[in-house]
Amino acid sequence: MTSGTVKRADPLWPALLPRLFEAEGVGRVLQHERVTHHTGWLRKLDKWGDRQVLLDGCVRRFLRGGTAQDLRFFVRLHEILEPSDAEVAPYLRDYLSLLPASPGPVAQLALHHLRRSSDPFSDALPDALPDALPDALPDALPDALPEALSGLLFRAEVTLVRAGLTWLDQLVRESPGCADDLAPALATAFAHESYDIQGRAAQLALKHRKHFTAVGSAHITDALP
Repeated sequence: MTSGTVKRADPLWPALLPRLFEAEGVGRVLQHERVTHHTGWLRKLDKWGDRQVLLDGCVRRFLRGGTAQDLRFFVRLHEILEPSDAEVAPYLRDYLSLLPASPGPVAQLALHHLRRSSDPFSDALPDALPDALPDALPDALPDALPEALSGLLFRAEVTLVRAGLTWLDQLVRESPGCADDLAPALATAFAHESYDIQGRAAQLALKHRKHFTAVGSAHITDALP
């Protein structure tokens, strides 16, 4: 990979920047790049108004997949940008799709931004609902959320699964009507090889048992060892 100075006025600039996230091998070459808030080229890009291009490029690169080594630089870049809730809002469904199978650091990043968002799926609700929604996930969860959470809780990494259970607990506390939708995800954790995870799943099942209908309870009882 070659390097050189590029100016904002360069007519090739709009085409060159997205290639950072598309060209094969870029992630491996830049995996040891020490990106900080004070990195000169990052400060320039922020000043030039290309911040959204960087954020969009990172998410698109995550969705393309790759190893942790391939994506390490883009994970650091995404977090150095410190995107606001408004900036990440268009990508929340993308973050959901990253939970089940992306490399650990990418899944952790996605989960962090999903948990940080107070009402990430309100835009998926029918127009007939009130404009002012509570600071909680709506009871009508999109199909993608329970499926993605099930995928997350099926992972082997104890840290990620524990964080996923904490999020599930938060979701049910804030929107009890979602308990049945999330019961299959909770049931998944009973099959985890970690006894700590199994125990935590049992605690949550007992904690929220009053919110499960017969359908949700059946998912839990069928999963018990």
